[in-house]
Amino acid sequence: MDNRVVISAAIIHMMRQVTGEEVPVDIQQVLLGDAANVPWQQRLLPMMILMAVLLSGTMIPASSLVNEKVKRTLSAVNASPATLSEVYTAKGLLGVLLSMITALLILFLNRVFGGQSGLLLLTLYCQAFSAQPWVFLLDCWSRM
Repeated sequence: MDNRVVISAAIIHMMRQVTGEEVPVDIQQVLLGDAANVPWQQRLLPMMILMAVLLSGTMIPASSLVNEKVKRTLSAVNASPATLSEVYTAKGLLGVLLSMITALLILFLNRVFGGQSGLLLLTLYCQAFSAQPWVFLLDCWSRM
């Protein structure tokens, strides 16, 4: 794309030199902000991680609960010694685990691990754990 712009500008400049015309406008390119250009892959990486963590952390446990209700296996789990809060806790921990695995996989594939890996893991854990109340809200909404 940049080469085409340069070539077309060079051709126009040569045509003006041959015809003796003056350039009607003086165009100067000014870079705003930092001189380093950040590629789109690095710009979209935080959004990819956020979406992956939220979707895998909420939708998989929620769909698992809905699937158990549809197949009526949740009532069989209620007959077992496990309480309903233990089942929800297990589903929530599954969501946290899946969120962490998904985020770490995306980070690993994009080679993003740097000097503050501990802070990054803590942030991912907090994000994955904060997605879990939505699972329980979806479950309560499905009971209505």
